[in-house]
This record gives sequence, C-alpha cells and structure tokens, in this order.
Amino acid sequence: MDITTIITSVITSSIVSGVIVFSLRTLIKGRIDHYFKTELEKLKTQLNIFTNQEQVISNRRNDAYPHLVELVYKTRNMTREIITYMNFKGRTLLDEFSMKVKELEEALYKYRIDLERDQCFDNIHKYKNSLLNFNMKISEIIFFLEHDAEEKAIIRKKELEEDYKTIDLQHSELIKVLSNKK
Repeated sequence: MDITTIITSVITSSIVSGVIVFSLRTLIKGRIDHYFKTELEKLKTQLNIFTNQEQVISNRRNDAYPHLVELVYKTRNMTREIITYMNFKGRTLLDEFSMKVKELEEALYKYRIDLERDQCFDNIHKYKNSLLNFNMKISEIIFFLEHDAEEKAIIRKKELEEDYKTIDLQHSELIKVLSNKK
C-alpha cells in the first residue's frame, strides 16, 4: 500500500464516519426534541385543565361563600332579635326567619360538594340543624300560647335562650371558616 491509498482510505473513512456520526446525531437530536416537545405539550394541557378546574372552583366559592356568610349572619341576628323581644304574636320576623333558614338549607344542597371539599359542610350543617331546632321551638311556643299552655311556653322560651347561645357560638366559628375559604 502506498501513501496515497492510505491517505485516501483515511480521508474516505473520516468522511464516511463523519457523515454517519452527523446523521446519527441529527436523528437522535430530532427524536429527543420530538419527545420533549410532546411531553411539554402534555404538561401544558394538564396545566390548562388544572387551571380551568381551579378557576371553576374559585368562581363557585365566590358565588357560594359570601352568600352563605350573609345567611349565617342574618339568621344569627334574627335569632338574637327573636330572643330579645320574645314577641310571638308578630309573625313577620318569624316568617322571615323561617324563609332564611329554608334558604340556608337550599344553599347547603346546592353547594354541598364545595363545602365537603373545603371541609366546611359539617359545621354549617350543625348550624342549620340548630336553626331548625330553634324554629321548631318557636312553633311549639306559638302553639302553647294559642292553646293556653303558658307554663309549657315558658319552658320552651328558656330552652330557646340556650339554643340562641349555641347558635351565637356556631355563628362566630362559621364566619371565620367561610371567610377564609373565599
């Protein structure tokens, strides 16, 4: 073998090796780029889905929680007014109270999933039950007063005062919990 053949072989081998290395490098780089682009698109899609879900949850909270706070606040104030005046002949306040309790109950049905997710449902459900109990005792007092059972009405009025204390305590807790979830 002469030197020209050796140099030609080396140059040819170098060129062929260079072309092969360049081709493999380009192929591998293309596959890596494709893999990471695909993964990036998947992550972007997942992020968009997550962001949309968080937006929906946030919107539901913005609808639900201020309304629930308002109902809790109003119903507690109404119970305070009922206890303060103990007037069971004027039905306007009592009827309005019953309607607010019913509205709170409906809101619990509507927003239960959100309240459960935020671990608020049990507290507000207990509050609603306290209001229902309070309302039931008002009905009993009215019944007793209409049927000349003044002693039974007095007993229920004392129970009503105790129920108010419970409602007042629950109210404070609920306002804090619901206000922090907005």
